[in-house]
Amino acid sequence: MILAAPLAHGLLTGRAPRSTMLPPGSTVRPRGMTSLTPEKAARVTAGLQTLRVHFGNEPGTLTRLALLFCLQKADHCTAVVGFTSRAQLEESFGCLSGPALTATELEVIEKAYAQIRDDIEQHSRRQMPQPVRS
Repeated sequence: MILAAPLAHGLLTGRAPRSTMLPPGSTVRPRGMTSLTPEKAARVTAGLQTLRVHFGNEPGTLTRLALLFCLQKADHCTAVVGFTSRAQLEESFGCLSGPALTATELEVIEKAYAQIRDDIEQHSRRQMPQPVRS
């Protein structure tokens, strides 16, 4: 299995990449980011607070959690991670040298990511135009 963008274009690192944020009124979107809005990015950031409280807020913590979660959840998995700087490259590879996540830690992360997904889906449903009833 090959996982593309396991860091969700930087969102799961706690740093929203500026290149994926759309200027108001823009119709041009980066490939794979067709539905990212500032509101959704803010919901991801808020949802990551659970992980910060549980695991700490040291630099690289969220990156480590996202990468290890992906790699440990899928057998025989390769992750394709993009980098825009040498520091990002070093952070991502450096975080993989630590211990594996425990079953309890994987569960905490899975619940946090599920809550983020649910929050975004609920927000998206509220934003969809409602059918006109006659």
